[in-house]
Amino acid sequence: MESEFLVKTVDIDDLIECVYNVRRELGDITPLINSIREVGLLQPLIVRPSKKYEGKYEVVVGKRRYHALKTLGYRKVPVLIKELSDREALVLSLSENIQRGNLTREEEGRAILRLKKEFNMSDNEISKRLGVNLDYVVSLLKLMTIARETGVELVKKAGRWREKISPETEEISKEVDEKKVAPPIIRQVPESILSASIGIARSITSRVPELKKSENLIEVVIADECKSLKQKQIRELGRVIRRDKIPEIKTRIEHESVEHVIRDIVRDVKKHLFERSSLKVEVKTLILKKFKELIRKQKLSLDEGIELALEFTTENEESFLKYCKRIKSK
Repeated sequence: MESEFLVKTVDIDDLIECVYNVRRELGDITPLINSIREVGLLQPLIVRPSKKYEGKYEVVVGKRRYHALKTLGYRKVPVLIKELSDREALVLSLSENIQRGNLTREEEGRAILRLKKEFNMSDNEISKRLGVNLDYVVSLLKLMTIARETGVELVKKAGRWREKISPETEEISKEVDEKKVAPPIIRQVPESILSASIGIARSITSRVPELKKSENLIEVVIADECKSLKQKQIRELGRVIRRDKIPEIKTRIEHESVEHVIRDIVRDVKKHLFERSSLKVEVKTLILKKFKELIRKQKLSLDEGIELALEFTTENEESFLKYCKRIKSK
């Protein structure tokens, strides 16, 4: 049943953030600030009366607009007040943001996982309440499960991905707020296993359009197969798949299941890509010095530089052979 609501104007100091608002990161709100400055606020914020603070209202939908209004110095804000339970607040916040298409996959997955764990909602019920496909809900939950199994929480901040050592993010946030304990250690990494897997899946489906409907499944399979790899290895694996494996994927999906094909190809690439051999050689000191200067400019380690040099040589075999003949003829 649709909750009753009241539209009124309230003091901005009477607004607080709702813990059931699914958006965690504001992102760049500069364009929103400029838009409100030029044309005003087009839609009121959706709020609910606070159970904890008398006379205050919790912002359920419109967190970015709320912060933009504060930045602009607004004192009075139009709001739509609804009597919402915690579950209703979470569902409303998630469904409104999904409709706008402005949540990250991680924010969606985290909220859906919360609906299941905290409010015991079934996958089918979540699908119906949010107006999204059931397969999407199931695949997203699998992705988030994989992320938690690897001990990471994925949040985009300041252009980079943060990886939290502890997966129990909701409990940690509550403990930090209530007990004033130190927050968990956060490791800064260029990408996460999950986001990297999503990137590889999208690069596959962009080259094999008939797999677009299976993109969520491909994300799950790749994330599952890559959860023990390092970030650099996942990027390298994706590069090899994009460069060498697309024709094989196109051929095999005609008579094999998508999951089997992707899992088999990822495992095959891992096997060949990450089998390592040690190398001990002696070279002229001057050549090594120049080589180290080159790789230092690219911020590469000596191992990385040597491997790239060998890879470049094998990919440019004809040029290398000509160079060898020229050197030998001197």
